[in-house]
Amino acid sequence: DKRIHVIHKENGGIASARKVGINCATGDYATNIDPDDWIERDAYESVVKIIDRYHPDIVSFGMKKEFDGLLEVQPILLENGMYSRKQFWRAFCQVHKNAPFFLQPLMMSQCDKVVRTELFKKHEFNCDEKLKKNVDDAVVFPMLLDMTSIYIDSKCWYHYCVRKNSILWQTKHNDDVR
Repeated sequence: DKRIHVIHKENGGIASARKVGINCATGDYATNIDPDDWIERDAYESVVKIIDRYHPDIVSFGMKKEFDGLLEVQPILLENGMYSRKQFWRAFCQVHKNAPFFLQPLMMSQCDKVVRTELFKKHEFNCDEKLKKNVDDAVVFPMLLDMTSIYIDSKCWYHYCVRKNSILWQTKHNDDVR
């Protein structure tokens, strides 16, 4: 399949890998899928229909976290539909005001979003490659501040596999980890 390009590079961490990947992106929109996760079969077909109809900068959807045989559904807490940047932030703050502190109206994950490539590239390249944790936050939050529109679909298409030995779940302090 000529659409698939394999990139060989030395392991430089997640931010480094994502920068190389987004730099190779040639389509109008891009996304990330972590290597041990998966997305439901019809997800991107549904996303393409949303993009064709609304042309948002970002399409965001829910996810399911899977760990030790358990499944935690994490839909977006915002109503489905198209938002301008101003409408999004107003709704985001309203949900945040009324929800418990630990509930996010929208996950700060790159993997449950499809983003206009030029917006993705701009903010991925600004991400510090030394980051081991919070890489998604360092890219997604600036994208949300910079976008002009976002489409919210609370369907949980992305399956995030939680591994106890991943960097995200390690609690040991290390000077190399920020």
